[in-house]
Amino acid sequence: MTCTRYSGKYGPAYWGSKKLENYADWDTLIEDKKITAEEKSILIGMSENEGKLDSVQSYDWDLSGEQMILTAGAMQKTVDHTGKGEFTTQVEEFKAQYPEKYDELFVTCGWTVESGILYYKDPADAKAEKITGNTLSNKIRENCKESLFGKTVESKPLQPIVNAVIDKLFQEKQVLDFIKRLKEVVLPLVPTGYSYKLSDYLKSKLGKATVLDHHINRPGYVKDDFGAALGRFFAKKDANTAKINKTKKEGEKLENISRNPAEWGDQHSTYEKEILDDYGNKRRGTDMDKRYEKMEKNANLL
Repeated sequence: MTCTRYSGKYGPAYWGSKKLENYADWDTLIEDKKITAEEKSILIGMSENEGKLDSVQSYDWDLSGEQMILTAGAMQKTVDHTGKGEFTTQVEEFKAQYPEKYDELFVTCGWTVESGILYYKDPADAKAEKITGNTLSNKIRENCKESLFGKTVESKPLQPIVNAVIDKLFQEKQVLDFIKRLKEVVLPLVPTGYSYKLSDYLKSKLGKATVLDHHINRPGYVKDDFGAALGRFFAKKDANTAKINKTKKEGEKLENISRNPAEWGDQHSTYEKEILDDYGNKRRGTDMDKRYEKMEKNANLL
């Protein structure tokens, strides 16, 4: 692990080496119809903005301003200062699916999930108590300080998490969680102020990757920001139609673009790209314009 720094905070990080595109079992998942070839392309194209399958770090803080316990995996799932979070949920689901593997990867190394909270207890210390919250994040970071910045450090609690996330079954869990999030959570969202789902507007791989990318980083902003982009798109098109209609006689005037994307016909891809170029660059979050530009150039999303 490396002692790193983020906005003045020091903590350990393992940057990882396993890219999602190099995941070994893509073909098996496709053959077993757990994912489609298009979904594979979307995940690979979008994942360049996220971590490696085996990346794990503890230097960030959550939205409340408290220290994050850890962030792990390709989707950068987190455990917040209360021991809860998306990574906690992922481990809890893994526990239910593969109890023996959970014991091997987590319990024997001191990690347990109980009632939606992730705990750690030093397995080598018989007197140790299970800890979570700031007590745990401080223990994870105890070997990280300014004098060790950029140097290799030990983090006994965090090192087993690296081992867990590269396990074959846990890697599969990460990939399938990506797809579940896209299909069951993100694409069914209805943009603020509109009546149709994101899946109705977005038919391209780039479109689906862009909203997934946003939802992973700022889930609470997706509906509002996509709705705002639609508002700007329709306002611009309506203004252009009104301008053209000033030169036309009654009976020849053009109608405004339908708010129902199912009625866009041959123009759907053109309209979608125009909306995406606006939304992708203006959605709220860190470096969202750069992230969109990176996806736009990714061959997997063409």
